[in-house]
Amino acid sequence: MGAFTSHTLAANYRATQALNIGAAVSLHPGRLYERPARIPIFFAAGTRDRVTNTANIPEVFRLTKQPKVYANFWGMTHGG
Repeated sequence: MGAFTSHTLAANYRATQALNIGAAVSLHPGRLYERPARIPIFFAAGTRDRVTNTANIPEVFRLTKQPKVYANFWGMTHGG
């Protein structure tokens, strides 16, 4: 599952309950549409990622009330 899809699912409380999903990982998620995660989540991005726009991760991170981690790795590209 891709990062955008994992975050979209994490933001859907009903789906996470129905599928018994307790946490999510979203690596280089791109546009998140300011929808906070409803389950614990780990966001990761890289300062040299030129494939996805990760500029809105800090806002979604702020909105998420569940346990969360955001790592923006210095020098990391989209592929690592």
